[in-house]
Amino acid sequence: MHISELEILFSSKRLQTYYQLLHGDKEKALAYYLLNMEISKSFYPLLSTVEIVLRNAIHNSCTAHFGTDRWLLESGIISINDRVEKVRKFRNRIFHYEPICNDLSALEKNHTALLDILSWLNKDLPNWLPQINRFQVLHQSAFELLHSR
Repeated sequence: MHISELEILFSSKRLQTYYQLLHGDKEKALAYYLLNMEISKSFYPLLSTVEIVLRNAIHNSCTAHFGTDRWLLESGIISINDRVEKVRKFRNRIFHYEPICNDLSALEKNHTALLDILSWLNKDLPNWLPQINRFQVLHQSAFELLHSR
């Protein structure tokens, strides 16, 4: 497919981040756009696991603490840790199809934060995930594509 057709389909505005990152090289930018989708996809298992395990851990802990599974209604709103809030914002970027590969250092920090949260909930859980966690390989591909000339 020709680049001009892809710009119409995906919108030049959406691709602008990638054009800037790759100094106007539209072919590399489109390859990086596709890689961004793959890297986003690689986070889905971690994000899903964090969401489910964290939600259940909070519910179980609060049920035990307050003596009822209706703890939220009876105790009011519970504040969320800054790190969990950052993960939530990162999750929303992925689920709203926003670019996540424009800062590879931040991307790695988000990956580490997800693994840290999982280890807080169960120390063995991060060791169980390598079979579905493709982040490191894709992160390296993003680095190579971004720094190739």
